[in-house]
Amino acid sequence: MRVLVCEKSKVHDTVKREGVTHLVSIVDPGDQLFLTPRLKEVNLLSLKFDDVLDEHELFAPTRKDVECILDFTKELPDDAVVLVHCFAGVSRSTAAAAAIVAQNLLQKGFTDVADRSVETVREVRPMLCPNPIISKFADELLGLNGQFFEACERVANEKILKLMS
Repeated sequence: MRVLVCEKSKVHDTVKREGVTHLVSIVDPGDQLFLTPRLKEVNLLSLKFDDVLDEHELFAPTRKDVECILDFTKELPDDAVVLVHCFAGVSRSTAAAAAIVAQNLLQKGFTDVADRSVETVREVRPMLCPNPIISKFADELLGLNGQFFEACERVANEKILKLMS
């Protein structure tokens, strides 16, 4: 399986160029992805939640949202091409993509999945800054004992420190 990440404005081009088979679309509440005929041919999971840091905010990602992402991408064939997008392709989508990669690595018997999944996403999306709510729920659902959450937080903190300097 190959996992890609992009911003909302690049979804149509990326689907066409990369032969995407599965699309995880994360948009803001009240927003939607324009479905062209090509996108209607792709397996689609559409979720609506905000990019927030407090899971108690009104439109925060929920554990159920993360379960849906993991269920949608569970046991995909090796030739599947999964595209995950959010508005900017930086926070919600990178956390979700890393969770998908971690799940896939676990299914293949790997044990060092936390750092490896984050680094895999960094290779395709260097500006990643994973959303902590999504990474926390994914960590719990995948049984990674805080390792996945910590790996995501390390990368996010690096990104924030780099922006501040």
